[in-house]
Amino acid sequence: PEAGWGAARVAAVRAAVAAGYDGPARAQARLIDTIVAALPGAIVAGDSTSPVYVGNFTHDAPAPRSWFNSSTGYGTLGYGLPAAIGAKLAAPARPVVCLIGDGGLQFTLPELASAVEAGLPVIVIVWNNRGYGEIRKYMVARDITPVGVDPYTPDFLALARGFGCAAHAAATPDALARELHDAAARTIPTVIEIDEAAWFEQVQR
Repeated sequence: PEAGWGAARVAAVRAAVAAGYDGPARAQARLIDTIVAALPGAIVAGDSTSPVYVGNFTHDAPAPRSWFNSSTGYGTLGYGLPAAIGAKLAAPARPVVCLIGDGGLQFTLPELASAVEAGLPVIVIVWNNRGYGEIRKYMVARDITPVGVDPYTPDFLALARGFGCAAHAAATPDALARELHDAAARTIPTVIEIDEAAWFEQVQR
């Protein structure tokens, strides 16, 4: 084969896949693009949440060990936060972002206290769709009556502050970028909540 044939085929496949993205997928890809642009060199540890599934197709990680997650089809929930804490311990000079859903965060929420106690300023982005959105979506697609996918949604910002974290909401890419810059300058963990519906409304205009 000619030199570069592999890269050309990969580019063609990526272009074909990208052409099929719907509005929500593009909006979630924008979320990841915003994180990467705002925090060069960041490590992103993802949970099983919609933007991470999208990112596994759309995000071209700039370096090894900068993008890893549990969105591999097995639905592992709660991994993202402890993984981010471990990444921050291993690379204290780099910004570390945990991208996790509201359902997944409730599996390991007390680890926010662990991050505070250890003095680790991890940045936790909570993608809040008020339930297990990926599971709900696939149930509906297969004509299964959704069951067990709408857990109670607590006030994550109040909980985060109770654990000793900074906590803010963001609904647009510009607002998220500002919050990320502020979070990177702190010495305590920061929780940034993104309401899925509000983000879609702003980004898909």
